[in-house]
Amino acid sequence: MRTFRPLRCAEALRSLLAPLAFALSFFVASAVAPAHAQDDGGVAFKPRKDAQDILTKPKKPSNFTPVPVKREFSFLRYEGIFRKLCDALAADGRSERVVQVGREAFPTENDCLACKALWRTVLASCSPRAERLSPQPRRRPKPGEEPQDTPTPVPVQHVGQRLPSAEAVEMASEVSIRMQKDEPGDAPNLMALRSVMGRVLRHPGLSPAERDYFSALEEYLYSAWQGR
Repeated sequence: MRTFRPLRCAEALRSLLAPLAFALSFFVASAVAPAHAQDDGGVAFKPRKDAQDILTKPKKPSNFTPVPVKREFSFLRYEGIFRKLCDALAADGRSERVVQVGREAFPTENDCLACKALWRTVLASCSPRAERLSPQPRRRPKPGEEPQDTPTPVPVQHVGQRLPSAEAVEMASEVSIRMQKDEPGDAPNLMALRSVMGRVLRHPGLSPAERDYFSALEEYLYSAWQGR
């Protein structure tokens, strides 16, 4: 019995020390492994020169200049309501003057694309139906034939109402409501309307009655933006 008890004590001691020895060996192995990974036979890693240049070389400034994109404007969706407005102006005897001013203004309206687009809609809506078709090419004179002189157009005296009729007022207000609903801000719908009406009111051939008429019409075209 005396020899059996010391033997059991030794076995118990080994069983207690075994986990501690395993943990110590794992700690030593993990501490040594990074050193071997970094050492890798004593050869230090150095990046190649071309790779280093790619990382450190600044990018060359680009000489490419982006081309500004011009916004395309179209008021085609309002052509129906503008046609009704033009019919009311024709009944008041005032649509011819609008068409005359529009034909003079349209070719020169190059700085304001929205204004040019609105003039296109106005002319398409207010011109007589026969004049909306593309004009026929002018016939060239035959050899030996004298060309015919084009007669000088006689200024037309526009006779009409001094103030817009109820129908014209209603249609102008409807134009204002629809355009302001689509674009509540100042541009480009309101800007285009102001440009068109400004060209009409500044026309040198305007009579006092026409000036009164278009000044009143202008107020109704702006009414939605003014909260009226």
